[in-house]
Amino acid sequence: MRSTMCKLVGTLACAAALASATYSARSAVVTFDFDELEPFAVGTPFSVTENGLTASFTTPDGAIFFIVPSFFPPDLTGNVLFAFDPDPHTLIVQFDQDVEAISLVFALNAEDETAMFSLQALLDGSVVGTTSATGTISSPLLFPVGTISFSETAFDTLVLTSTAEDFSIDVLQVTVDTQAVPAPATLALLGIALAGLGFNRRRRP
Repeated sequence: MRSTMCKLVGTLACAAALASATYSARSAVVTFDFDELEPFAVGTPFSVTENGLTASFTTPDGAIFFIVPSFFPPDLTGNVLFAFDPDPHTLIVQFDQDVEAISLVFALNAEDETAMFSLQALLDGSVVGTTSATGTISSPLLFPVGTISFSETAFDTLVLTSTAEDFSIDVLQVTVDTQAVPAPATLALLGIALAGLGFNRRRRP
């Protein structure tokens, strides 16, 4: 009797451990680099889906950001998203699910390194954080290039602005929570252990 009870308790403990592992949160990094889009044929508004995550790019002020070949190597390579209008503009990036963190590379149309690039993160329409960065001019580049990141809290929308006349972005690396649902086998094992425990109790004199 005691041996049977120990086996059932052990099975139940294993099932609980498996269920806990199945529910444990895992993170994955999804990259948007625009390299699969046709240059000069895609402009805001547009959406891109990578590994199940969709990012929608829009501008609220009528400006147009186009996919163009990069002229900022080596930091921005392949295609980049570039604003053609010579005035400061806003770019909005909205994700179809909450994300945990982001980093991206930017280039500014500015003559020195004092121009600012700003990122505002929102969740369900409310601002949850902001950050700013400046770029560095390195030969043979004539424009400041830099990286900006945000990971303070979950968000679903980015608002990108700059004090420069215009800007480009590339290599958006977005961290998402790949929380899994419990596997059917795990639930079955847990159910068998519970059923066995109940059966054993009914057989006791």
